[in-house]
Amino acid sequence: MPAITQAETNGILTLTIEHAERRNAINPALLEQLETMVEDIDRDKIRCVVLRGAGSQAFCSGYDLQALPTQIDEEEAFAGPQLLADACDAISECPVPTVAAMQGACFGAGGELAIACDLRVAADDLKFGMPPAKLGIVYQQDGLARFVRELGYARTKEIFFTGATWNAADAERLGFVNRIWPAASFWTEVQAFVTAIAANAPLAVQGMKRIVDAVAETDFTAVEEREFDRLRLQAFQSADYREGVKAMGEKRPPAFVGN
Repeated sequence: MPAITQAETNGILTLTIEHAERRNAINPALLEQLETMVEDIDRDKIRCVVLRGAGSQAFCSGYDLQALPTQIDEEEAFAGPQLLADACDAISECPVPTVAAMQGACFGAGGELAIACDLRVAADDLKFGMPPAKLGIVYQQDGLARFVRELGYARTKEIFFTGATWNAADAERLGFVNRIWPAASFWTEVQAFVTAIAANAPLAVQGMKRIVDAVAETDFTAVEEREFDRLRLQAFQSADYREGVKAMGEKRPPAFVGN
């Protein structure tokens, strides 16, 4: 059964998305579990958190298409994205440093989980992309804002407007990845990297994390929030959304009509 597992060694907490049969695709239950685990972290005991996917094929391939209904009403349009936003908020607000350790596929919701982390490291076999435009979805504003804060406006637009798949070198060029290591030695390199972080003074690291995060914060007005929600609901209720999900499940190009 899909689950988020945890293991702690020397102050380093590793959270693993265990859904390998679906390339670690995320679903509502996993998001709720992840949010709870991150919120329960003991900052006096844990010095660094690593988020990874089970196996070597995927960090997280995105939101599980099997968990997406083909017809979405207003309540459903925001329930799933809100669960993802809540989990990402928990990650970004975690008092200790968080590191996304990405190997293989990282798409959609997986990309947002990664961008919510303080740092992102990747194996050289990484494949990264944000495909909502290929599914007929207006991506939620919180997620887009995370990418803008981390990567800037132009790079965020390129990633989301094209829906392209990027390799590890491209992801590093875009600023999505901090470090790249060979897949064969990836976990050895990850452990050395996070051990170096955990060895530093916890109050110093946590204090600097809090200050840097505060500098980057941007709030939306209530009017903007309502407009964003209207745009997202309009897309979720369109024929193009249903076609996008169906086409991706059938592994064929979508035939969008604009409504």
